[in-house]
Amino acid sequence: MTPDAPPPAAEEALARARSASGRAPEPLGAADLALARTHPSPSGRTGDAWSAEDWAAYLALKERVPPGLRRYIGARGRRGAKVYDLVGRALSAHIRAWRAILRALHRGGGPPPRVERGPDRVRLVVEGWPIPGNIGTTFGNTVHLRPDPAPAERRRLLLNHEYVHVLQTRRDGLSFIFRYLWASWRAMRRGEHRYWGNAYEQEAYAVERHLAAHPWLPDVWELPRPEEEGRRGG
Repeated sequence: MTPDAPPPAAEEALARARSASGRAPEPLGAADLALARTHPSPSGRTGDAWSAEDWAAYLALKERVPPGLRRYIGARGRRGAKVYDLVGRALSAHIRAWRAILRALHRGGGPPPRVERGPDRVRLVVEGWPIPGNIGTTFGNTVHLRPDPAPAERRRLLLNHEYVHVLQTRRDGLSFIFRYLWASWRAMRRGEHRYWGNAYEQEAYAVERHLAAHPWLPDVWELPRPEEEGRRGG
């Protein structure tokens, strides 16, 4: 076995995935193995010591974040994606000014939004202005959160959920909102809820649920891009 060849447990997990789906799963490359060495499984195993079940959980995460999304990790995104980011920034400035006016008039207004640096150049506007009824809303590379989610594990799951939307926006570019609304319309045509049946939300919630069940797995923004996965050592 070469230094960057998948260990036997990983090969076993790949064989199981191939048998279950009837198709060849994505190969594991040097970037996957390097990532495994930095994330201990529940038993404390890392890297080559991951069990077949550990590797299966990792492969399932990659399946929930397909190559079409992973290729936009660390990328700018398609033309028009920046428009949504500008909307998110404008909303941040607007809510800051509006709450300042309310405080000056002694009418409350709530805390001013706090801007934080998130993963992969994502801008987090804590105490921002998500869509009513939501804790978080993604506008391009800007994510509005309110209230500030706690505890830390809940915040992590929410950020991974919203980051999937970041990747979706980068992938779709300017057409994102139209595709998202079309997915809601299709869900209602099937008799499903426009939000819970929306394919974009289902993709994000599938990742969130999987990380909740396997919290030791890497975050979505840590996953290797498709071109990195194919690199193997000699």
